[in-house]
Amino acid sequence: MSTIVTYRNEPHQKYCQVALDNGEQVTLRLDPSGMTIELLAGSTGPGAVLFHADAERATSIVKSLAEEGASDPARVLDLLLAAIMELGSAAKIKAGFAAAFRAVK
Repeated sequence: MSTIVTYRNEPHQKYCQVALDNGEQVTLRLDPSGMTIELLAGSTGPGAVLFHADAERATSIVKSLAEEGASDPARVLDLLLAAIMELGSAAKIKAGFAAAFRAVK
């Protein structure tokens, strides 16, 4: 099961780091400029940006995940974190968020 390593869900800082089942570690950052998901460098290979979206597109993706929770700023990080943990690997996260990005264009 994926494990949350770091979690900050405060108005001025929305960030989490997750250790996935396969040993990869990813971070998710939300800030006024948007959302970034990164694979951390480590034993599984080099780091990489898996996904980045500006604030408008990130908001649309969150709304597509759960209409009810999307209007609550405190729930946004939790919705995205749940999606990342369910996807379970860097490759699936990259593909899943790319598909979500295309779907909300």
